[in-house]
Amino acid sequence: MTFKEFSETRYVLVNKSMNWTDAQTYCREKYTDLASMRNTTENEEIQKLLESSGAWIGLYKELWKWSDGQLRQMTSFSNWNVGEPNTILNSCVTTTQSKWSARLCDAKYAFVCSGELCSTTMFSRVNIHKPSFFQNFHFCS
Repeated sequence: MTFKEFSETRYVLVNKSMNWTDAQTYCREKYTDLASMRNTTENEEIQKLLESSGAWIGLYKELWKWSDGQLRQMTSFSNWNVGEPNTILNSCVTTTQSKWSARLCDAKYAFVCSGELCSTTMFSRVNIHKPSFFQNFHFCS
């Protein structure tokens, strides 16, 4: 695992091969989410971690949406490889040498998470008005 802190966002390269969904789950459990790149600076920061290898980022095809829920069209930044995005169904995105490529989400790659490493503690809260309703929380300590 490689960790670097840039400006206000921290990025972590996880050198474990996982499909996109498992990578997203891992990032959400251990950090914050898969990395989003909304500008050139963020793209460059993530590329410093990767050297020449490819890795999942948080972009996937549901109107090209980031893992954190924001539509890619809401930002003007994109960095597609020549001929991309292609028309693969169930597409998720890898980045290699600062260019994005659509891949089958079931393929396995390393991935980039954003956020701090959490030593997570999980606790539950019971709603006294609905005793059968539990809310689970994670927090970083």
